[in-house]
Amino acid sequence: MPVVSSGFSRRPERATATDEPQDAIPEGWRDWATPGDDAPEPEDVRPESEPRGGIGRRAILTVLAPLAASVALAVWILLPGEPSHNPSAAPSAAPSTPAAPEHRPDLTTPDRLSALVADLKWRTGGTEVVFLHVSAGYASATVRLPGDTSDKPFESHTYQSGKGWSSYRSHGGSDSAERIPEDLSKIDWNILEELYPKVNEKLALPGKPERTLTLKAGLNGDRYDLSFKVPDTPAELTVELNDGTRIGWVEARTDGTITKVNLPVQYAFSPRPTTASP
Repeated sequence: MPVVSSGFSRRPERATATDEPQDAIPEGWRDWATPGDDAPEPEDVRPESEPRGGIGRRAILTVLAPLAASVALAVWILLPGEPSHNPSAAPSAAPSTPAAPEHRPDLTTPDRLSALVADLKWRTGGTEVVFLHVSAGYASATVRLPGDTSDKPFESHTYQSGKGWSSYRSHGGSDSAERIPEDLSKIDWNILEELYPKVNEKLALPGKPERTLTLKAGLNGDRYDLSFKVPDTPAELTVELNDGTRIGWVEARTDGTITKVNLPVQYAFSPRPTTASP
């Protein structure tokens, strides 16, 4: 009895290189050697149980696997930490701590004044001034230029906290030419440690008012065209307190002796301080 073939074999026929679909292997991969029809195929090229097209799928997976790993690594780096329970919620940024304000020392203190005098000497070669004005963050000194006969025989040196020194030529003021330059290096600035509390007590401004220190060099007695001798006036210190609505000041010698007290006066358009009702 003749044997009728059902058209199916128990085992798929071994495919040759020409049986492989043209788009199953990426371009450039066909450079590898193709075994002949009679040569035994290596076992690690295609298992016996692998269907047609297995090499093409394995090649594509070989390419996609590193790409998928790279994407997963990038996502892990960009999104560290535990995932949110709410997928639609955006990750909240950590609250930022505001930077603390930079602390700058008060220039009217004795130690800072001594440092300013040393800086002025380094800049000008001397410590004699006709005017000195110092507040918490600003200082200005007017120095006479020896032998200068121009219309601007003075030089103003200014210091501002956080910006440093600058200078410019100036007229010096209405009576600068009549003043006898005062040597700042000969003043004992430690007298201010006793003078400041006295000023606070006499002016009695509440809170912490702004403080300004001014030094004016003494006036030359020869400034007047008189037939008799007029004595020179000594240098004068002024300590001023200002609370934004009132201002007062105390005059003193460079040795700390108080000569005059000017009680606080109200600014023209500032609100008057409130007083408690009895």
